[in-house]
Formats: sequence, structure tokens, C-alpha cells
Amino acid sequence: MVKDKTMIYTLHGQSKSGEFDPQTYQKEGPKFNGFILLISLYDGQYDGAAKVPQTLHGPYFPTYIDAPKGDDGEKHYQIHFSYGSGLNPELKKAIFEIIPKSKFQQSAPLDAK
Repeated sequence: MVKDKTMIYTLHGQSKSGEFDPQTYQKEGPKFNGFILLISLYDGQYDGAAKVPQTLHGPYFPTYIDAPKGDDGEKHYQIHFSYGSGLNPELKKAIFEIIPKSKFQQSAPLDAK
């Protein structure tokens, strides 16, 4: 994990149907000009519920997620890149350029600029 300029947010959980949980929880996220980048390597293929790649738009910051295959095809990466709207655009672009990507994705997401 690499992070810079983060803070703790108090959030409400949300179900797949869109309902919000009255119970809150705390989660670290980027400040206006910060980011959190988490890249993990797992055995096997990605079998998560989320369609990847995509950018999840939370109430305070977006999070780009992807799960590309590793070079050997026997493992996969899980990438979570949360960033504030004021993150330096050159830094944001550089991060999108170096993180592993799914093969069918030719470039960074449109909002990476």
C-alpha cells in the first residue's frame, strides 16, 4: 500500500439494492489532494462480485478497481486506487500508466486525465 494525504471518513454501508445501513463505519480515504493505492497478488483467477475494471464513485472520493491476470496466468492482481479530486493530474496519470491493467483495457479510464 502506498498512500499520501489521507484521513478517516465516517460512512454508511449500502446494499446492492441501494438501501443505506443506519449503522456507520470508519474507513481511511484520500483527502482532496491525496491518494491510496493498494495492489495485492492472489492465486487463481478473479472471482469477485464487482465487474472490473471500473471506477466506483463514493460519496467523498472515487476508487478505480481492476483485477488483471498475472504474467503467468495462474495469479491475478487486485488493484484499488482511491484519489481525491485535487490530486495532481500528472501524478494521477503516472499512477494509471504504471499499474497492471486487464488486457482488454488499452488505456487509463477516461477520468484519469
